[in-house]
Amino acid sequence: MINYHHCYSISPEVNILDNFIRFWDWISIFHSAKTCMNLTLFYFNKVIKARAERNKNAIISNNSELCQTIIFDPISIEIDEVGDSIKQILIFRNNFKEKDIKTPKISLLTSRSKSSKITRKFKSKYSKSPKSPKTSKFEEEKKKP
Repeated sequence: MINYHHCYSISPEVNILDNFIRFWDWISIFHSAKTCMNLTLFYFNKVIKARAERNKNAIISNNSELCQTIIFDPISIEIDEVGDSIKQILIFRNNFKEKDIKTPKISLLTSRSKSSKITRKFKSKYSKSPKSPKTSKFEEEKKKP
């Protein structure tokens, strides 16, 4: 697959669902995933939809595409094994949906606030930004006479 990560990074306008954030947290920890893009979100949603429809062929196909849209640190297992791991965790974690838990309204507001903070953090890391590239303080100090 040609690497389109730079050109197709996640745009700030994209609505990133909480279950994708939880999925990303999982895959970045257990499979050293480093970068994703708009296509990652697209195929993640297609896998979730295929699972809801119980369409095994679509699950397999979209799961494979999902894996190919993610850049991993060098890993010692095959990408097919990562795909199998994703299929299993989606079953185990119910597509990374949180179970309904009755909580007081105050906790619910805190939860929403925390959720939006996590989404903003995710977007700031993976979204395409119109800002100019950042230069490190070290580089700035080198430029000073």
